[in-house]
Amino acid sequence: MAKIIGNLNILLNDENVNIRKKVMLSLSGIYRAAIKWIINAKIVTEVMEATWRYLSQMKGETVKLLDDDNDGFVGELSQLL
Repeated sequence: MAKIIGNLNILLNDENVNIRKKVMLSLSGIYRAAIKWIINAKIVTEVMEATWRYLSQMKGETVKLLDDDNDGFVGELSQLL
């Protein structure tokens, strides 16, 4: 999970709009999977905490895109929120 989040964080900052949209589409499923991953763990490790911080940071960055004039971003973000 940690490797996926790190790579998605890089892709979320890509200049290509289509790549950013695909990352946003995948974030909603990954967010749910991360919650299950942490809930099912008997002990929360530092890797889990760091992964959660990155995921929360990415969610915050995507929320900033709500002010974007591109309606495609707003539609994709509604799934994440």
